[in-house]
Order: sequence, then structure tokens, then C-alpha cells
Amino acid sequence: MQKMKLLAVIMILFISNGRLGAQSETVIQTNNPHPVIELNEWLVHTGDLTLDQVFENNPSLWQNETLNNEWWEDKAIKWFKREVVIPGELDGLDVVLHINVAPVGTVYVNGNELFHAGERFGRGVLIESAKAKQKFEIAVKAQNGSYNCRFYRADLIGMPEGYGMFVNAIEKFKILKPAADIKLDGFDILMMRLDRMDRYFQRHPSPDPTLLSSIADSIQKELNSNSMPSTVLKEISKKLNVIEPQLTKSPAFMVPPYLQAVKDDGITIMWETVYPSYGKVLYGKDKQLDNTLIEESIPSLMHEVTLSGLEKDQDYFYMVKVGNLSSQVYSFHTKKPPEAPMKFIIYGDSRTFPKVHENLVKMMVDEKPDFIANVGDVVTTGINLNEWIDEHFYPLRHISGNVPTYISIGNHEYGGYWDTRVVPPFEERVHNPVNTTGSTEYFYSFDYGNSHFIFLDPNKADSPYGDRISPGSQQYNWFVNDVKRAKEKSEWIFVFLHQPPYSECWSGGYYDGEPLLRSEIVPIIEANNVDIVFAGHTHDYERGLPHPPYDPETGKGNNAVYVIAGGGGSNLDNHKYKEWEQIDLPDHKASPDNHETDEGEYYLYHYIVVEIDGKNLKYKAVKMNGDGSPGGIFDSFELKHK
Repeated sequence: MQKMKLLAVIMILFISNGRLGAQSETVIQTNNPHPVIELNEWLVHTGDLTLDQVFENNPSLWQNETLNNEWWEDKAIKWFKREVVIPGELDGLDVVLHINVAPVGTVYVNGNELFHAGERFGRGVLIESAKAKQKFEIAVKAQNGSYNCRFYRADLIGMPEGYGMFVNAIEKFKILKPAADIKLDGFDILMMRLDRMDRYFQRHPSPDPTLLSSIADSIQKELNSNSMPSTVLKEISKKLNVIEPQLTKSPAFMVPPYLQAVKDDGITIMWETVYPSYGKVLYGKDKQLDNTLIEESIPSLMHEVTLSGLEKDQDYFYMVKVGNLSSQVYSFHTKKPPEAPMKFIIYGDSRTFPKVHENLVKMMVDEKPDFIANVGDVVTTGINLNEWIDEHFYPLRHISGNVPTYISIGNHEYGGYWDTRVVPPFEERVHNPVNTTGSTEYFYSFDYGNSHFIFLDPNKADSPYGDRISPGSQQYNWFVNDVKRAKEKSEWIFVFLHQPPYSECWSGGYYDGEPLLRSEIVPIIEANNVDIVFAGHTHDYERGLPHPPYDPETGKGNNAVYVIAGGGGSNLDNHKYKEWEQIDLPDHKASPDNHETDEGEYYLYHYIVVEIDGKNLKYKAVKMNGDGSPGGIFDSFELKHK
């Protein structure tokens, strides 16, 4: 965190040229700034092979398989291979191969090793200045560790000429990384600057090729100079000092605009730029975008603008401009009135595998929801700032520019911040509504349509007995008052929290939910007409219908529906340990005394759609296949109020 702050200060010092003047030509950064070819279909062989066996033509060794099929066999090896033919749309571009294997894999092209692949890293330059119809044989050796293994991403990305040379230069620069017990002043900061520049070229649709070749040549020259590592760092840093100010004229969106906290008459728009900059929002009721709101702040990476005074229940269009670069045109709708039908999506535990998360988001687009709620664990470790970009906000870009999103913060967001129980990246990148006395951006509520939505945070309390919302705490007292008010005025009430009170499934050890939530929070839920409780934490789908009456003395029965929507993109759980009266699905038998993989059908990637029309509620759960294709509706029900 301190390194990121230092990096931001360095960039502002070198880049602060005052407000950027108007540029001659506006460049639009779309959600897909460079062409991507997804390689989903592979031949697979279970067990080890020699390289000669892999690349020889022996069909009997291979079977067809799509990406993202996990396997649990300890230390097991799988080989994948396929032919790649450069399509016409990549002609003349530098083609970069991105492959991700969890936990580890090795990538070979035409019989030669190209790079190592992991859960969060894995790329190599397939060919510079590609020619259409060129053919390559690609093979991937994936090996499981002690948990499970999956080959979940394989993309060809067509980048501007010169990017391949830039990537290769960065890979050579990494050789300078000192051993853990050796200090090389400035290496980490310079690596972060190069990473940010790399992201600039990845995001910008038409980066200046002379700048690409200039920085690549400079790195290569210094690495070949036989100078001391400290001198190499200084010389490369000087070159960045020259190039970075030029990039701010068109600084690129690290994260394109995304919507937060929609109101009756307003909405908050946020975005992140690769380099510190100013920005402005152009908006209007049609695509003429007749209104402009200019940021009033120092140049920054994170940007937040709130539009107010808008018309109720109205469509608006907007775009964001930064220097001579603009976003594509997005749209949003101010809050619908209580009598209007509405639709929202719920999902969670979307961390770890960004490509899986992104594929799920692409499926959500066709649902056209009014907003989306994530039940937490949107990143693997909250203190790692790049994960907020790579695992959450960037995969969301296909929908978050048009649809507001909300988060019920999870335990992984607190990673690195348990001592303080404050998560700065969450506060900087998320704008949740704080509408009632006692609420914060960690626990909050809002009305939409005829319904009330409550988001809780069981991570704030420190208890040896599990996650909790401590009786007498600020959050507990706020929740009691808030849900009681909702009981009197709202037709439907929904509660979102990451850790579930009831859970039947986990992986590798017994888990049945949070006992303190069951004893301290469930009685409040059950006494105040809460209709559905959405949680995550468990990476599967679990759901129970009401089984009234609820008995606070014994914990038997339930008036609310309890749902776990933990199939948003992380490793899926695989074993049922507990049978709860409150949970109907999964419906196969629990096995509390072993940890072997179940054959249950609800360990799957999914999201949930809820539609409200007056006193009628329709619910459906939608499956995604491992390769990102739609799997259809796998669960549904309806609720009606009298």
C-alpha cells in the first residue's frame, strides 16, 4: 500500500502539467480495446508424456475437452494441445498468448518452451507482425498441487506493432529482481511503473508505436550495457520520466467508468486512470450529451463524480473524457418508483479466476438488471491493489458502466487489514449509499422500487467463536432499527452478507455456517419479515424455501429463504458436510466424516436473478458452463405476498 502511494506521488511529480489542453483528435477506449480470440476447445491427455509424444500425430492419445474443468487428483498431470491459425483480424499485429493454469503449467509452441503459467501470470509473445493463416502448435502441461487444478484461460490478443518487443524487454528486466536477502533500491517501484505502462498499452486502443519501441529499445540497451544493476535502474527510470508525461495526454482507463449508488435524482460515476489526470462527465437524456460536469480535484488515479438534480425514473446517457481519450457512451436509469417492476442480480465469491468472472458477467448483460449485488470475496487478498482491478472491476466492465453494482464485503477483502478492520482500497473504489444514521459504506441499506435492501458486514467483530455482528455494536443496533423500519414500510426485504448463517458444503474440512450469526442475527431476520437472505463464502449454490414456524428457542424452522450464491469465479467447493432444515439444495446426502469429492450437481458457476412486480417475486438461478457458455436455468421458484 505504501509503495502504491509512493508511486502515485512520483507520477504526479513527473506528470503534473496542469490541466491538459484539448487535443486534436479524440480516441475512444471501448470495453475491448484490442481483438481477443478465445481458445476454448482443446485436445487433452491425462498423464505425463514426452514432448515428442505431445507433438507427434497420434489421435489415440487425445480426447476433446473445453477449458476450466477442474481435477482433484494429487500431483496429477494433464497435457493440452491444439493448432492455432492466425485469423485475418490479427494480421499485422503482435500476437500475445495469455494462458492461466492453477496452480502451475508450462506452455510450449512448436515443441519449444515459451513461458510458465500460473493462476495470475502467464503470457508470451507468439509472433510479432503476424500474418494471417500462420499456423502454430500449442501445448500446455498442467500439474496439480495439493488442492485442485484447472486450465481456465487461453486467449490470443492482437496488440499494436512494437508491443511484443516491449513485453520481451520487461521479461528480461525481471531478471534483475534481487534475491529476498538482497536489497536493490528502486527495483520494486520501477517494476510497478513498468507494469502500469504495460497496462496503459493494454488498455489504450491506439498507443503511439514510437513510444512502445522507444521504451523497449531503452530497456534492452541498458540490460545489454553490462552496467551495475543500480545504474541500469537509474537509466531506465530517466527514460520513463520522459515518456510518462506524453502518455497523460491520453492516459487510458485502467478501469472504465462504473456506476455506484443510484438515487431517485442522481448517480455516482467512478473510474480509474492509468496515470494521474483530470476528467469530465458528459451526459444527457439523449446521445447529444448536452451537460458537462468537470472534476474539481488534483490529478489522481481514482475518480468519482456524482450527478444530481436528474429526473426520476429516467434514462440517461453519458461518457467520460480524460485528455484526448474518452470512454464509449454508456447509459443508466435513475431509480424506478415503488409501483414499477424491477429486476436485480445476485452473485458472489468472484475472486481468483478473472476470466471465469468475466465470462459470467457477459452472461448477465442479456438479463438487463436494474442493479447487481455481490455477496463478497471480490478479491483474493484486499491489500493487493492490482487484484481490485484484475479480479473485480475490470471483468465487470461489460455491465458496470450501465448497471449500478453493490458489494457486501467479504473476509478476503480484509486480507492484510485485519489489525485495523479498515479496508482502504474498498473505501477508495466503492461508493455505497449511507442513507441512515449509524450506517457506513461497510454496512448500509437502500430502497429500490417497493423493496428494502440491507447489506451487512460480519467481519468487523473479533470473536474466537466465528464471524459475528456483536450485540450492542454500532452495526447491530443500526441493523435492528433499520430492519424494523423496513418491516413497517417495505413490501419486500432482502439481506446480504458474505458469511452464511447456514451452510451445508465446503472443501477439505467441516463447515456448517456461522454459529454466532445463527444465534444473534437470525432471530432478528426471522422476526422482521425478511424474505430472502443472500450469502456467499461457500463456493457453491445452496437454497432453502421457508419452513415455518421459526422457533428462536430451538433454532428450528425458518420464515426467510436462505441462499448461498458463491459460484462467481473462484474454486468451487465439492463436499456436503451438513443437513440443515433451512437448506433444501443441494439435496444429496451429507457425509460429515469424510472429505472426498461429492457428485453433487450444485457445485457450479452461477448467478441469481430476482424479479419483483408488486406482491409477486420470481426467482431463477442461471448456470454457466466451465468454458463460459450459458448453461440455462437450474433452479427457480416464486413467492407471493397477500
